[in-house]
Amino acid sequence: QNSTPFPCPAGTFRSETGGRDLNDCGLCPAGYFCKEATATPEYCPTGHYCPEGNSVPEKCPKGTYGPVTKLTNSKFCTRCDAGKYCSY
Repeated sequence: QNSTPFPCPAGTFRSETGGRDLNDCGLCPAGYFCKEATATPEYCPTGHYCPEGNSVPEKCPKGTYGPVTKLTNSKFCTRCDAGKYCSY
């Protein structure tokens, strides 16, 4: 028996104690990101989107921006307004 706990990998999380193996780590939900050993998924920040299982927020594509948190897909990034540019 191992005396050292293993972290849930990046892109997964476990919010409860008592995990027995890797299968006890769940996929990070869409709109959030999970670094290694995450207990509570973090909101995807503005300017980014986070699909399910994401470990790092993805930047909205050039020409778009993300005005709100917890975007789940790049299609929800907003086109840059007329008279402005978005160079992410």
